[in-house]
Amino acid sequence: MWLRLRPGFTVAGQRRSRASERGEWPSALYKNLNDLGFQGSVYPVNPRRDEIWDVTCYADFASLPEPVDLALVVIPGGAVLNVLEEGTAHGLKSAVVFAANMGEGDDPEVVARGRALTELCERTGLRACGPNCMGIVSAHNKVFAYPNEAMCRMPAGNVAAVFQSGGAMMYWADAAAARGIRFSHMITSGNELDLVLADYVDYLIDDPGTDIIVLMIEAIRRPDAFMQAAARALASKAPQTAQSVALAGFLCNDAFREVSAQAIQLHGGIAYTQEHVAHLYWRRARATLSMFGDSDLHREAYLSAWEAAA
Repeated sequence: MWLRLRPGFTVAGQRRSRASERGEWPSALYKNLNDLGFQGSVYPVNPRRDEIWDVTCYADFASLPEPVDLALVVIPGGAVLNVLEEGTAHGLKSAVVFAANMGEGDDPEVVARGRALTELCERTGLRACGPNCMGIVSAHNKVFAYPNEAMCRMPAGNVAAVFQSGGAMMYWADAAAARGIRFSHMITSGNELDLVLADYVDYLIDDPGTDIIVLMIEAIRRPDAFMQAAARALASKAPQTAQSVALAGFLCNDAFREVSAQAIQLHGGIAYTQEHVAHLYWRRARATLSMFGDSDLHREAYLSAWEAAA
């Protein structure tokens, strides 16, 4: 199972979060995994608790009954690196890092923290989603690592969405679901200090439950790898349908104008890809780039197109 875990999905067993009953997100994550059909083990971790949510709470990775496949790390950014160092020393393979203040903006301490996370992943082989993300949903695999119950309860389908903005994902997924679109995966990639868009696209191309891949792009990291992944999507065949995987995307500076002015600071400090450059990338990859603005008409047209395709 670990060989297919590269973007953090087909998880064989366990979860770990810095558990607190007072924390809204840890509670929601535990509830979604526990109540919605996840088949593996869920191990809450908090060094100050012996029990939480009526189950045993563990002090650290060394105390767990077995090595875990995926950590859901819901703690402040300044504490993340020590937790992941300890985790990898005890067999941790992947993590979803929810914390902000890791790599974004221009604060020297925050930037250094982000570089340290990237170095940790390179040194240990850990694969990380985020930081500064809102989690993932892998509907067919019943991995509901997202602190929003409504999204986790959406019926499974054949559309995979990868958004660099978690807030935009919630808005878009709700609007799309209301129009009958069903999702195989919903991924919020955040600052992309380890896994980037190209990695997720590469994984989803080979996923038998995915026929359509939708991206919301604030910045393209590793553009050459992204181009190769986009080209693969156009050339690939979905195993269950024998049809080409469809790939589309949109830029946040047109799609969600009300939040785009903050996006550079919120996600990695990388300037937006200019429209003419983005179009060039997508044209070279023979993909479809859908651009739309703030109006309901544009959003309706975009969603209607994907409803027809799905």
